[in-house]
Amino acid sequence: MKRIALMALLALAAGPAPGEVGGCGSDAVVADAEDFCRQRDAWECRRREYRGEIDDVQSCVDAVEPSCEGFNWPFTCQPFPTNREVQACLDALALVSNATRELGEIPQCQLCGGSR
Repeated sequence: MKRIALMALLALAAGPAPGEVGGCGSDAVVADAEDFCRQRDAWECRRREYRGEIDDVQSCVDAVEPSCEGFNWPFTCQPFPTNREVQACLDALALVSNATRELGEIPQCQLCGGSR
């Protein structure tokens, strides 16, 4: 009986933790292009603020939604970027050390061979 209980406990311990999102290969899923556009452009607003190019970051962020509406990955972009690739780009955009670099100069953001 102890052996069966131990095996059941090991089986439960091997699975993803409750509430863990992203298990079972979701990193290989094609990223939502419109969501990526919104997040990327919002980070670009923050980067422009950091560089002193804009004062009103909220106006910049407010303009992101309409500009990204309907954004899709270009058809020539095969394979389309995955969630993991998109997250690597967004993480790189959040780094202060990358704030002065152009978007096209950040290797993690070279999705589909370009930044847009």
